[in-house]
Amino acid sequence: MNYEELESLWNSTEKLSTSQIELNKQLIRETLVKKVRSKLSEMKWESIFWLIIGYFWIEYLVAIMIDFWGQNQFFIPATILALITLFSIVLISQKLYHFYSMKSENSILENQRHIRKLKQLELIDVKSLIIIIPLFAVCFLIVMAKYVLDFNLYQFTENLVYHTISSFFVGMIITFFLLKHTRKSLEETIEELNRFV
Repeated sequence: MNYEELESLWNSTEKLSTSQIELNKQLIRETLVKKVRSKLSEMKWESIFWLIIGYFWIEYLVAIMIDFWGQNQFFIPATILALITLFSIVLISQKLYHFYSMKSENSILENQRHIRKLKQLELIDVKSLIIIIPLFAVCFLIVMAKYVLDFNLYQFTENLVYHTISSFFVGMIITFFLLKHTRKSLEETIEELNRFV
């Protein structure tokens, strides 16, 4: 059933009794929620995937932080990586919360609020890449070079600075393209639900 058919059903309640009207509206809300969730399922599975990756990555980082305890030049970058990962986990968890909070028992306005919140979280996620990419890149190089190869990258401070600056520009370019092509499904879903308000 497409949105036009649902809309005509929603509006064709003049000849029905109150209980039939409520039943029809409940069925339409259930259908709408299923359609919305189906449309946003890619985001849901992507979030679940990154949540699992984040969990294992944070576990690995905690082990690294324990090994680097007392060596601040490596402990601090490992801590920055852990904080970036925690930020991502919180953001992903909020996305999943709002995805699963869309229910047929909710009013359409309530479900729209959850979709708008998903859109806001998506924008925060994308815009934060301007800072996260350069921070993550330099900290990752420093920590992994020392932890895996026992190699101190601080010997090449000038190169680290250039790497950070260049990754900042890469982050800006990636952010620009992601903002230009954010999930159209969120905007389309909000517009389609506006028909039923």
